[in-house]
Amino acid sequence: MTEAPTFFIPGAKDGRAAWRAYLDEERLKEDEVKALWRIAYIHEGDRYEVRVGDPRKVFPRKTGPRGGYRPNAGYRGWASPTGTVVTAIMRTPTVILVWSTPPYGGWANPSMVGLAEVEISVGFAGSVDFR
Repeated sequence: MTEAPTFFIPGAKDGRAAWRAYLDEERLKEDEVKALWRIAYIHEGDRYEVRVGDPRKVFPRKTGPRGGYRPNAGYRGWASPTGTVVTAIMRTPTVILVWSTPPYGGWANPSMVGLAEVEISVGFAGSVDFR
């Protein structure tokens, strides 16, 4: 597994100030939030992988002939990029917030990931939280 980098926000001249702006926008306190480097989660049947510095990737569920539903089919083995570059991932007490660069590619900014949807999250200290 790749080691998590030191915290950064791509394109920001001052990553600390950018992080503070995210906290202020959501009215969060520093001690309520954990900076994450990477998460993987399941949403509406598809698997998503999100890493700071890259566009999020979607692995759709495999389908049957003509796109039909297949129970327990698993996920496609290759990803498609979706949205724009992720600039920060914040774990709050109730939800994970994923921030991206404009024009967002159809995603809300921040987009919200429910904690129950998360399969794995990696913080900047390199610690891994399996669910």
